[in-house]
Amino acid sequence: MDIGAITATGQLGFTSYNDENKTIHEGAATIVWCAVSPDLNGYGGVYCENGDIARVAIDESNREGVRPWAIDEELALKLWRETPLLFR
Repeated sequence: MDIGAITATGQLGFTSYNDENKTIHEGAATIVWCAVSPDLNGYGGVYCENGDIARVAIDESNREGVRPWAIDEELALKLWRETPLLFR
């Protein structure tokens, strides 16, 4: 079984680095940063990537950043209200 960018034999599953091809340590780095960084003091509900708070990405062709609809408070409230209706 392959896990992340590392194969079952411990070899890298890719030959070049980019933001989609990360080792397990590189992939975990942002999660650890979010857990311990004083840069996030006073923030809640932010999206993070690559060891930082993600910027809003307007351009759909850009794979980095958080999409505006993902941080839209009105859409979040609508989803919150309508979700229970899906499970009746």
